[in-house]
Amino acid sequence: MATIAKDFNSSWNVTSINDTLTFTNENVEKAPTLNFNWNEKRVSGKTGCNSYFATFEVPAKGTINFSNAGATKMFCIESMHIEDAFLGAFNKVAKYSINKRTLRLYDKNGNLLIEASKIQQ
Repeated sequence: MATIAKDFNSSWNVTSINDTLTFTNENVEKAPTLNFNWNEKRVSGKTGCNSYFATFEVPAKGTINFSNAGATKMFCIESMHIEDAFLGAFNKVAKYSINKRTLRLYDKNGNLLIEASKIQQ
């Protein structure tokens, strides 16, 4: 559990959502983020427009459950599609894998929803 706690007590920049939206150095400022707090079992970050927050649990290695995310309610015409895609994918997450500095979040059928890169700390 120590390794799992370390991975879920860190911050990640989303690099892709549903294999359709990708974020690189050119548009990283629009990328959603995942900031995990293992002790409080909370995750928060930005969606590309708003801030969001949820709770999580890791019942076993490779599985993760998020509560439905709450979010602030600003309207950002240029990035609402990012927020909609991110929150839609986030609310379907059931599994995860971590390989070095890459976090992959999957639905219950194993379809990749979100990929993220660990932020240097």
